[in-house]
Amino acid sequence: MSSKQLSVFFLFVSLFGLAAVVISAFYPPPVEIFPMRKPLIGMAFVLLSVAGMTAVLFPSRCTQWTIFKKSSSATARAGESLKNGCHSYRGHHPDCVNFSAHVVSIGQSTVCAGCTGLFIGGLVGLFGAFVYFFTDIKIVSHGEIFIVVGSLAVAFGLPLPAITKISLGSVRLIANAALPIGSFLMLSGVDISAQSISLDVFLLILIFFWLFTKISISQTGHRQVCRLCKNSDCESRIA
Repeated sequence: MSSKQLSVFFLFVSLFGLAAVVISAFYPPPVEIFPMRKPLIGMAFVLLSVAGMTAVLFPSRCTQWTIFKKSSSATARAGESLKNGCHSYRGHHPDCVNFSAHVVSIGQSTVCAGCTGLFIGGLVGLFGAFVYFFTDIKIVSHGEIFIVVGSLAVAFGLPLPAITKISLGSVRLIANAALPIGSFLMLSGVDISAQSISLDVFLLILIFFWLFTKISISQTGHRQVCRLCKNSDCESRIA
């Protein structure tokens, strides 16, 4: 199975899981009495969010896990890298015009649009999780609105890079931010509506799978960009 077929399969499973959660939330099982449900689910979501945000804070570490491999020869031939335009990196992406939609400029710095979006979305999700799971503040009386908005955000942010060509880094940033924000909205909405720790745990596992799917789609997109590139001398080129 090719990487593209695998990404499509992951995406199908992710969207099927999304639909299953929405249906289950609107037709919930009997309420489960579990006194520690909210703090336990909240802590699990916080840990998942912090782990993801920590990863995007260290792009050099991130690069080691990506499909882009920097070789020692690329570092040694700095002059050649300027000529080919692909051997240096910006926002842990090759410094290539074909990857211009994968980065955004913030001040004088260039950062990865996807990672920045996930980090911003993670911050919003963390704040929301703290308010909902660990305080007595009542955000909404009925969780259905959060489920609808959250599912739309996930359905927008997860498949967008796979179904259309994104030409602006800012759009990629927004799409990636929508995933963690939508995940929080869905989790809190499902918890309010169903009050089921089983459904909450299933959604937490699904959120982790969504993140995994997002990475797979992103890597498949990177391969596609390199395959369409005519610069055969680029050492960052993905086979």
